[in-house]
Amino acid sequence: SNLRRLIVVPGQAIYLGGSYFYYYNPRNWILEPYQSRWASLSIRTFISHIYRALREALEDHHSLLIYSGGQTRKTSNQTISEAESYLRLSHQLGLLTGLGLNPGRITTVEFTTNGLTNVLCFFFKKKYTDNYWKQVTAVGQTVKSSRFTELHLRALRYPKVSFDYITTAPEESDRIFYKPRSKRTDDEEKSFREAVEGERKVYLDFERDLYSC
Repeated sequence: SNLRRLIVVPGQAIYLGGSYFYYYNPRNWILEPYQSRWASLSIRTFISHIYRALREALEDHHSLLIYSGGQTRKTSNQTISEAESYLRLSHQLGLLTGLGLNPGRITTVEFTTNGLTNVLCFFFKKKYTDNYWKQVTAVGQTVKSSRFTELHLRALRYPKVSFDYITTAPEESDRIFYKPRSKRTDDEEKSFREAVEGERKVYLDFERDLYSC
């Protein structure tokens, strides 16, 4: 195989589907409470991750794109995975045909439930290439980048030099992380604190136990 680079988009919500332009309607998504506070911005951020990953894959003909994420929400009746919903959304947005990316270079992994299992994708899809990936790229939110680069890579002894984490910030919902406190509105500050505190708890959990056993 001539595939040498893996591009991973860790799922962060579940898209339920809908008619044209309904993908921006929060009713067609299963969101976490902190995501619902800025639902439209959250949704645009998820879409920007998908678009950026597709652009990366389009520019690198030796890459494979994976949407990663399991059936993580009870309210989805465990029938729709994050990964499958992202792939469906890519089709509905017209990105796959519009960008002309070979469908054989896009796939899903649906066993993942957290950042660590997302990193396991680096090894799980070795079947697509004769060797391990020369380079791995994850596309996600700014607030989660430290956990990936400092903890999950260490847990699996994956070299940092072969990994990069791309964010689409400061556009969309990530913009609040780039504002000084004095520039944030009260709602933005509340969302900022919720996101940071939530990620801090997850980070500390993995710091205490890298394998979340």
